[in-house]
Amino acid sequence: LAADEFQPTIEGANDNATAVSVLLGIGETLKGAPLENVDVTLLFTGCEEVGNHGMIAYLDKHAPPKDGTLWIDIEMVGTGNIAYATKHGISYLTGYRPGAGILSHAERTAKENPDLHVTGKDMLILEEVSPLRIRGYDALCVLGYNRGGYLPHWHRLSDNLDHIEPETLSRAARYVYAMMKSIDARLGAV
Repeated sequence: LAADEFQPTIEGANDNATAVSVLLGIGETLKGAPLENVDVTLLFTGCEEVGNHGMIAYLDKHAPPKDGTLWIDIEMVGTGNIAYATKHGISYLTGYRPGAGILSHAERTAKENPDLHVTGKDMLILEEVSPLRIRGYDALCVLGYNRGGYLPHWHRLSDNLDHIEPETLSRAARYVYAMMKSIDARLGAV
């Protein structure tokens, strides 16, 4: 913990910037071709590392309906492999799981798009899905992981642009967009 707090400032290319780039790209895509059956809100919350205060403040102020609202959190998707978290938490004793509805969409999208090489994976991570699940929302995290199964370059000086893999970032964006399109198509069929 001390090493993390006293090291020089980290660029944050993978942890934060990659998620922002994916959301901006999806926003640009949706601007030209909106989904037919789903309203999409792109949310940039901030303050995750200090207790998810950005997400908590948003929920306190806006309190979107729980019924019919699905959440996709994007974390560190610029290098390594891409997964949707099947279990989260900062230890094995404090784990939480994604919502069942969004998890089924994530699993289906991964199966329908095998070329994107996305899988479900238990991860040691605490992110915006935590306050969402605590409040009963259907939420899931899409994230990157390295060969050791951990978050790539997380809070390390190596979290810089030199370690971003455009192909991995592209696969993550295509996966999240494909999941949104799948949700939209299934809602249109109801």
